[in-house]
Amino acid sequence: MERSSPYHIYFCCNNASYARHYVVLMASILANLAKGARASFHLIYSGLAQSDLDAFTRMKQYRDCDVEFIQIHESDFAGWNQVGIKHLTIGAYYRIRIPEYAPRDVSRAVYFDGDIIVDGDISPMWNIDLNGYCAGVVPNGPDDLVKTRESDRYFNSGVILFNLDAILKTDFKREVDEAYKKSGNGFGDLDQGLLNATWKGRVRFIPFCWNTQTAFLKIKNKFKYKLWKHLKTPVVIHYTNAYKPWSLKCRNPLWRKYYKYLSLTPYRISGFEYLLFSLRHAAVQVFNVERKENGRHSWRVQFLFWFQFNLRLNK
Repeated sequence: MERSSPYHIYFCCNNASYARHYVVLMASILANLAKGARASFHLIYSGLAQSDLDAFTRMKQYRDCDVEFIQIHESDFAGWNQVGIKHLTIGAYYRIRIPEYAPRDVSRAVYFDGDIIVDGDISPMWNIDLNGYCAGVVPNGPDDLVKTRESDRYFNSGVILFNLDAILKTDFKREVDEAYKKSGNGFGDLDQGLLNATWKGRVRFIPFCWNTQTAFLKIKNKFKYKLWKHLKTPVVIHYTNAYKPWSLKCRNPLWRKYYKYLSLTPYRISGFEYLLFSLRHAAVQVFNVERKENGRHSWRVQFLFWFQFNLRLNK
């Protein structure tokens, strides 16, 4: 790829409360972008207010970039299954429209979920040779990571490096519709199951440092899964599962990275607010560990909960 060409980065959002997390993701990408590189952000959205969109535009003040807003209507997916994993919504399907919305002179694009931060330069990912495959993806968790036959692996759709040149040679929209009809009533994980069915055997698996999911970080025997090298320098940190960094119950060890990039956005919090959150988070984590291991709580844990409860009362 020519370095002068911008990196085309897509987000999809239909939830106003999630818009701020995409802005944090945007900040993390801009903060780590190589000198001389340029990012072109495309937000496919529905249900967002103008104030939500303005937050994306304001990030240009941090580093110059392009921002495009593409409004989509949920009626486009009328009749599609919306009952999936608890935290998923119909907005998960929006990424399927990226090949349709991408400019025809663009050969590739990358999609990121909103529960992600990028803690390094995405240039090496962007330049991965996809060798004619439709997309570059990472297996969905450790179990799929160790499967020897790539055709048996199930990929995570939270990060997708689209090979638009290869996709345009296929009838992608028809293939997606056929895969959905064959499923009967859709997939429990919505777009992820649908894309796995559509692209079976036609994706290239890339190093999982480009989609380091929470499950990878929690594996005890890291050598068994050949994770050690990649876990030393995860670039794309994906806070999978229901508890995100803004939740006191988040158990991803890299949750603090989110607040590093939050501080670069219009949604930044004060150092005091971060300290209070950290104390409360620590109390919840200790509480859960002791309850799991001992079935009861020591006086230290009881004190921490009393302390964080009073912090909430006096907030």
